[in-house]
Formats: sequence, C-alpha cells, structure tokens
Amino acid sequence: MPHLVYVTTSFKPGAIPNIFAAIIPFIIKKFRISIVVFEESPEAYPQYRALIEQGVNFYFLNKKKYNIVGTLLALRRMLASLKPDIIHSHLARADIITALVNRGNIPHIATFHSVPANFSWVTRLFLYFTDRWISHRTGVSETVISEFYRKPWLKSPHSVIYNPLNDVSSSPGKQSPSEIRARFGIPEKAPLFACVGRLVPAKGHTTLLRAFAFLLKEVPQAHLIIAGSGPLEKSLKKLAKKLDIEKNLRWAGFYTPARDIFMAADVVVFPSRWEGMGLVPLEALLVGRPLVVSNLPVLRECIPEGEGVLFVSPDRPDDLAQSMASMLNASPTLPKKYFEKAHKIIQERYSPQGIAERYIQLYIQSLK
Repeated sequence: MPHLVYVTTSFKPGAIPNIFAAIIPFIIKKFRISIVVFEESPEAYPQYRALIEQGVNFYFLNKKKYNIVGTLLALRRMLASLKPDIIHSHLARADIITALVNRGNIPHIATFHSVPANFSWVTRLFLYFTDRWISHRTGVSETVISEFYRKPWLKSPHSVIYNPLNDVSSSPGKQSPSEIRARFGIPEKAPLFACVGRLVPAKGHTTLLRAFAFLLKEVPQAHLIIAGSGPLEKSLKKLAKKLDIEKNLRWAGFYTPARDIFMAADVVVFPSRWEGMGLVPLEALLVGRPLVVSNLPVLRECIPEGEGVLFVSPDRPDDLAQSMASMLNASPTLPKKYFEKAHKIIQERYSPQGIAERYIQLYIQSLK
C-alpha cells in the first residue's frame, strides 16, 4: 500500500481530529497512514483512541509553536525516516514548514481550513512563497478557495473538498436534555441558548456576551451555555462579570458530544467573525435545532437557508440579541419540513464516505 503521511500542527480536540476520525476509516483501506504532529501528544480522547485502534501511527515532534527551526529540522528527520509516497498537510504552519522541508520532492497536498483574514500577513507571505512546492491545494469551502485565489500570487492547482460530518442525529449521546440542564443548574423551563466552539477571537464570544446582556433585559429568565475552551476563557469570564450576566451564564468547558448541548437548547448561536466552513451549526441542524448565525459568505454557502436559520451581521451585539429573541419566539412553531430538508442536504453534501472518496481520488491522481 502507498504510505500517506498527514502533517498537522496540533492534535488537541477540535476540527482536525474530527475530520480524520470521519474519513480515515475509508482511506486506510487504500493507504498505510501515519500522522505527524508538531506539538505534544494530547490526553487520550475518543477520536484519538479510535484512530490508533484502526492502525494509524502517530509521531509527535514535541515542538513549541514558535520553535520554527527546531520543527523544520525535526520534520525533515521524520519524513526521511517515514519515506512517505504522498504528504497531506493541514493548517497553515504545517503547510509552510512541510513545503520548506519537502520542496516538491514528494507529492504534497495542502488544505486551507480558514479564510485569509484568519492569518497574519507574515503567514500569508510564507503561504504565497511556498506555494511553488504544493502539488495541489484543497479548501474546505468555495469561499475559502475564492478568497485565496482571487489574487494572482497563488498558482497551485486547487479544488474544494468540504469537511466531513457524521450524522449526529442517530448518536445516543451521554446525557439527556434534562440531565444537561440539571448538571449545569439550568431550570427545566428556562429558555436556553447554546454556543459551541473554541474560545478564540474568530468565534465572536465577546459579541455574544454583550448580546446576551441586551437579551436579558427582554427575557430575564433566559440562560446561555457556552461549551468550549481556549485562550480567551479568562477575559471572557471577566467580561461576563462586568456585564453582570453570570447568574444566567454557564461555562461547560470542552464537552463531547456537542450533540448533548444542542439537544438541551432551544436555539443554537454561532456568532463567528470569520470561518472556513462551520461544522457546529450543521451539527445543530442535524438534531433539529434552530440557528442564529453570522451573515458570512461561507455560512451562506454551507448552511441550507430556510425558516430554521437567521443570519445576522457579525460584531453587532444589538442585532444579535434581537435575532436571538426572534428565533426563540419562532422556535416552537418552526416547520419540521425545513429540518428534514436540511438534514437530507447535509447528509448528501458532507458524507464522510463521499469526502473520503474525493480525497482518495486526489491522492491517486497525485501519485501518477
């Protein structure tokens, strides 16, 4: 079997492990798979354990984020040892360093997971410089590809391959809606909004907290649960205290499966400032939960439009609060037909097997 080596910066719980866990069960039938990770090994969690059980070999370089030279040298040694037939890098730092090490010697696929706004000018400069050594780039949405390639600096062949999404509606979950509410001290009848995502600037939590403060003036019994962890946790909790919304706010930390949080909520909010694709709102739709999401081109592209979703301008707390209240009022009478239609579209467009087959075709083509 050809040896496929994935290279990524981190393997902490999040989008990359979820993607790998969804598609590798199909790809491993055609390729021997290794995963090289720049940073340290994470604590064992379901996706990580499942990949190991399927026969995936992990190699952790244990390099800090800004140790670029050390990472480059360690990756050079690792690739020389592994002797891959094809390399597929994920996330910008992995794309750049892998390209600098490989320099086109082995077919190298690189995937953009976000729009250019998510990267510093230095990162964008190195992406452009190393593009000469990329065999093919994929982007996780039309929006991502069009924003990167609308200027002439990138010349590499490219295509869109969406991220895969498992059908969480058929998953058993760990806790029922009542158990989730009891666990976090949320009254059974209280209107509940949920937001799931890493606590980073791109996700718009600051706007959400300010919007929730506005909302409580109109719906004082409402509650908000935020599931996720990240570098902004301390500053966001400080802001929540300043806004005097702590009594109605719950911090769930990293919680899996997110399905449990969605099922307990009346409305799911996704206030991102920028995105590459946005799996969270799609998961919420799969379990029949209405959405309030940022009006971003990529979310317009990926989320089936209809009565179950409201799009609102990002970074506008007052508009977000109004949309949250509107969707809360509308949620009991939303037609099931919208969610059934959305469910079918999501299953067809983001099927893990279908996404895996597209990658397999790309790998085989690149090997030729």
